[in-house]
Amino acid sequence: MARHRKKNRRPVFLFISIPIALVVIFYLSSSLFFKIKTIRIDGLTSYDAAEVEKNMGFAIDDNIFLINKTMAARNLMAKYPYIESLRIKRDLPGTVSVMVTQAEALGMIEYQGAYWLISERGVLLESVPLSPRPEACLIKGIDLQEAVLGTSIHLEKKDVRKKELLLELIGLLNNLGAMGEIAMIDVSLVSSIAFRYQNRFDIELGFPERLDHKIEFMIAAIERLDEQLPGAKGKLDLSGANERERVEFTPE
Repeated sequence: MARHRKKNRRPVFLFISIPIALVVIFYLSSSLFFKIKTIRIDGLTSYDAAEVEKNMGFAIDDNIFLINKTMAARNLMAKYPYIESLRIKRDLPGTVSVMVTQAEALGMIEYQGAYWLISERGVLLESVPLSPRPEACLIKGIDLQEAVLGTSIHLEKKDVRKKELLLELIGLLNNLGAMGEIAMIDVSLVSSIAFRYQNRFDIELGFPERLDHKIEFMIAAIERLDEQLPGAKGKLDLSGANERERVEFTPE
């Protein structure tokens, strides 16, 4: 009669136990030695750092490896509109660094008895009283359908093109460092966007094609005017800048 050999199951149990033991050891060691001791926030100017820290979703003495960086970033950006983006970094053994990029209020749109400040991306940052704001230009021709902090400006479907052109123009001017010299932008007519520049020039862009080229052409034309007629004021018609490479200047 053949003998039945008993199977030795101990090695299998051993192989299963080793990973579990390693996980337990890691968890215990991280809980003991990798607690958050410092939360450092850089780049924040529009909000109180202590208040923002309370809404991080993690706190001092939490396990640094268990923080959910993606969730924390999403929650903070939803709660604080001026936080345009942020990056959370673990600096072992016990520091969490939060690098904030803040939005800048570049434009203001009148809606329901207040001005709503918007960022370069068209995000509603805050509402302020109807009074001059030197840091932001007045936007005309935009009719908001609703205003919710932290969301993009919401227009009727027929006005979506206005929004696209407005944000393109703001982006171009901001990249050139010129937004601080814009008093007003009027997108009432998509075929003829206009704005006030340096409180000296009324700029008419004409049909909105190759706006980048038209803006560069405008800057060059103003530099030439300043050389020939220092302090000149008037209207600059850029409607022929793309086709005829010319700007028409009408002095005040």
